[in-house]
Amino acid sequence: MNRGTDGGYGWVAVGAAFTAHFVGFGIIYSFTVFFPSILDEFGRGRGETSWIVSIAAGLMLGAGGVTGRLSDRWGPGRVLAMGGVLIGSGLLLSSLATSIWHVYLAYGLALGLGVACSFVPSVATVGQWFERRRGLAIGVAVAGTGVGSLVLAPLSSRLIDAYGWRGAMRVIALIGFVALLAAGSVLRARDQPPRGGGAWAAVRGNRTFVLLYLSSVVAAYGYWIPFFHIVPYAEDRGITTGSAALLVSIMGITNTLGRIVMGAVADRVGRRRIMQVSAAALAIAMFGWPLAGSWAALAVFGAFYGMFAGAFIALLPALAGDYFGMQRLAGITGLLFTGAALGTLFGGPVTGMLFDATGSYTLGIVLGACGLALGAGLLLPLPDTEHAPLVRSRSSV
Repeated sequence: MNRGTDGGYGWVAVGAAFTAHFVGFGIIYSFTVFFPSILDEFGRGRGETSWIVSIAAGLMLGAGGVTGRLSDRWGPGRVLAMGGVLIGSGLLLSSLATSIWHVYLAYGLALGLGVACSFVPSVATVGQWFERRRGLAIGVAVAGTGVGSLVLAPLSSRLIDAYGWRGAMRVIALIGFVALLAAGSVLRARDQPPRGGGAWAAVRGNRTFVLLYLSSVVAAYGYWIPFFHIVPYAEDRGITTGSAALLVSIMGITNTLGRIVMGAVADRVGRRRIMQVSAAALAIAMFGWPLAGSWAALAVFGAFYGMFAGAFIALLPALAGDYFGMQRLAGITGLLFTGAALGTLFGGPVTGMLFDATGSYTLGIVLGACGLALGAGLLLPLPDTEHAPLVRSRSSV
């Protein structure tokens, strides 16, 4: 195996991580296509139905600290394969549900844990194999998210039309299971983490970590709202389910471009700077969303939002590597995403409950935009990444 960085086996790791993100995030983002069918099936409000995917997304991020540590101990390939089993099982059991709480458990818990097993270990492993081109490599790896939503959202829509939402979930379960087993069979870490204290010991009391963590909490509250609600939002305006699903694909295309292009730009002009710009752009887009009443306007919103959403997600682990080093990157990235889990857990359901109470998405969207704006503000005091060795050496806030 090529033990160097910025090439060789590193690109194999990128391919495995791309597959993991294609499956995990592609399925999560495509839930908005299943949303109307599940809403009709169980007769619950949008708030209660939104808990399904919010539990999954929250656990996906919240369990990152655990799966990152497991990756450090057992190796990322084994954890990825375990994710394939959980994702396949979660979707299969969801397709057999007779009550919405069954879907909470199967989709929310099992699938959420499965995506957690595929997400942090794979992206952190890519970070270990690259230094100079880390932003680009991680951008390509997490571009699987955009491609996944680009492919799986319209595929799910067609499968629902042909076999119903239950049959569609069974097909997607098989795809996810096989793909993650294949990715896990080739993914390997570059170095073993040092013995001694874990990720928490490495960042405890660190001011930079605190800022990144708090920003993740509040920004994540708004970040996921379009991915969870854009299809029912569009349908409320008379747009067909198929056309609404196409909006998810548009977000997937620009999400993919954002992760690759903005990752490469960040390597040149600074990952911290592009992270700050991306967070501000997401807030601006969210404030403008309620003005979009036609399919064309929603497509413009989705394209703009997807571009900077991709950059925002791609740069967090890369930035963590700049500030805290590579040896415990999986564990540290996982800790950061526990913060994002808190915001993710409540953003979608609260937005749905506000719709149920008011008959409009406007208030929920504005609250999400405020969360993104506050998250962007918390990124402003971050130190230059050129001072990363100094940041890593400090232990007090």
